[in-house]
Amino acid sequence: MRYAFLCAEDLSLGVGYLISYLKEQKHEVKLFFDPRQFNRGYARQPLLAKLLSVENHNIRAIKKYAPDVVMISTVTATYGWALKMAERVKAEIGCKVHLGGVHPTLVPEEVKKHKFIDKVVEGCGIKALGGKFEPDRLWADRESFFKHLPPKHREIQLFMTSFGCCFNCSFCGNEQLRKVKHHIMFRRTVAGCISELMHLKETGMKYVLFVDDILTCDKKFLYNFLKEYKEKIDLPFACFVHPKFMSEKIVKQLKEAGCHTAWMGIQTGNEQLRREVLNRVETNQQIIDCAKWIKEAGIKLMIDHIFGIPFETIMTQDQSFSLYKHIKPDVVNCYELLYFPKAKIIEHALRCGYLVTSDIPKIERGEYINYQQGNKGSYFYNIYAKSMVAIPLGSILWELLPMWFIKLVVHIKAGRGWMPIVMIQNELYFTVKAILKKCRFLK
Repeated sequence: MRYAFLCAEDLSLGVGYLISYLKEQKHEVKLFFDPRQFNRGYARQPLLAKLLSVENHNIRAIKKYAPDVVMISTVTATYGWALKMAERVKAEIGCKVHLGGVHPTLVPEEVKKHKFIDKVVEGCGIKALGGKFEPDRLWADRESFFKHLPPKHREIQLFMTSFGCCFNCSFCGNEQLRKVKHHIMFRRTVAGCISELMHLKETGMKYVLFVDDILTCDKKFLYNFLKEYKEKIDLPFACFVHPKFMSEKIVKQLKEAGCHTAWMGIQTGNEQLRREVLNRVETNQQIIDCAKWIKEAGIKLMIDHIFGIPFETIMTQDQSFSLYKHIKPDVVNCYELLYFPKAKIIEHALRCGYLVTSDIPKIERGEYINYQQGNKGSYFYNIYAKSMVAIPLGSILWELLPMWFIKLVVHIKAGRGWMPIVMIQNELYFTVKAILKKCRFLK
């Protein structure tokens, strides 16, 4: 059979694995990519988004390819786009349309309302097709994405040594996937990981972003993996950590293996809010200890803070600011709370008035405004965000400058100058390609 994949915004490892599986089964597969230029969460300009849209180009290209099936992968943020493209594919091309990804997995009943969707793929696409998910044997097809992405994406690569998370945070996708019985806990082998990483290094990788929910949760695996990684890969990397799975010894192992940045999601400095609303079990003292080990080892510390948490107050924001000042992170990321379908935190939001019942169907349709930008937490974001982001710079004078400039200086100071480079390269690359496609210079 001939399959066409339609994806948006970024490289998807899940789609990469499915493409590899279908190719192994001797199917013909082609990826069609939509960067949604100026229509993404961090870069939204409606007029430019309309002018630089490549949706018509993709429809023409898919029609020329003449697939038997078009498979569209979507998360909540891109669900509206996915429905629009699915409807156009069915009307203008007429082939079968399958919709998969996290959002259809969480609310298949919502997706099935649309008659132009022939099949809703829930959970792992490979399993849905009767295969077995074997990431050590069958690697994700990244090359299909690299044809559509700026060259920096080949140098800085996402990698997962495990899938799933042992925690059940009320706002996180793992919690919702457990509810619909599609959460998986899967650990790759050291040999399998190292083999793929060696291949990626040989083909241009220079920095690794380990996007496991928590890289350090299995001490035995971690020790063996980091030893092999240092010996055979020896590239700088960043990873997600959790205070419950950190110690001075583990931090030293990370540093020796080449860890450049440890990323810790704190979300709020108020223990009660973290425990009772977010279902986070770590204490502030554990956070302080963990941060101390990381900083003393010479690893950069990046933390996350969330605005818009139900029952937050000025006091909880002040507590957060004080905690962050104390632990001295190199980067403070500030986000506004995102509501995903069926998330436990929705119940808290309804009780405190951040949501009303009529908002729930909007969340399930991917229409709720706070998924992309702004919610009632904006009140606290507007007051505190600049101050928190500027903490690593050590002076309140920085708060007089624009937020984008503060973030730029913070990332450069933290040795993460590649981050703004990637963003700038994305904007230039996708803009030029969109113009060329509009002018029909690119097929």
